[in-house]
Order: sequence, then structure tokens, then C-alpha cells
Amino acid sequence: MVKISICENKYLLTEKYILATISSAKRFHSRESIGDVKIERNMNRKKLLIRLTLGALQNVSFKDMINLIKGFGFEVKNVRGSHHVFTHVDIPELLNLQEVRGEAKPYQIRQLLKLVEKYNLRLEDEQ
Repeated sequence: MVKISICENKYLLTEKYILATISSAKRFHSRESIGDVKIERNMNRKKLLIRLTLGALQNVSFKDMINLIKGFGFEVKNVRGSHHVFTHVDIPELLNLQEVRGEAKPYQIRQLLKLVEKYNLRLEDEQ
């Protein structure tokens, strides 16, 4: 159930308006806050992988990228500032990922794809 509060200017938001706003926000933002209602959307790992292999490396949500990396069996080694360093038990190389305005850097996405291909990594099932 959604809590509806009356704003300072006395506008009362109807449930229909809130649902329309939420569905609109889901289409354009990976994370949005409307009053007390928080919207979070995670892209399916397989869909994201297909998108990336087709070359669409721009505008990839950092959270979706973390989810994909963990899906390949990587674990966070450490975080220093915006740098997230990941390790994999079967791979001697480290993977670095940076968040810039909520998105992952395209060249680092390419590095992940090269590691996946080089070491023939398989995507684990969704949680």
C-alpha cells in the first residue's frame, strides 16, 4: 500500500497518478524516488549480456553491471573510492569497475567481455 501525503500546496496525489508516475519512471530511470516510494529496477543478467555482446556499451547501470559480474562468479576484493576491484577463483587477473554518474565505463565493460571470452566463463542462474 502506498502512503499518500498532502504536500504544502495541498495537492492530493491519487493512486492512479502515482502508478502512472511509477511506470513512467521505471521506463526512463534505473532508480527513482517519488516521495516515500522508491523504485528500483534491475536488468536481467542474460538480457544485459546479450545487449553488451551486441555492442551497446553506453548507458549501462552500475548496479546492473555489478549484478552481471557477480553472475560470472566474481567477488569484490576491495573498494577504494570509486574503484571496485573484483577477483575470480579461476582467473589470475583482476577486474576493475568504476561508477561514474551511476553508470559503468564502456572500456571496463569491454575488459569484462574479453575475460569472459578468454576464460570461457559461464553465467550463473539468477538469484
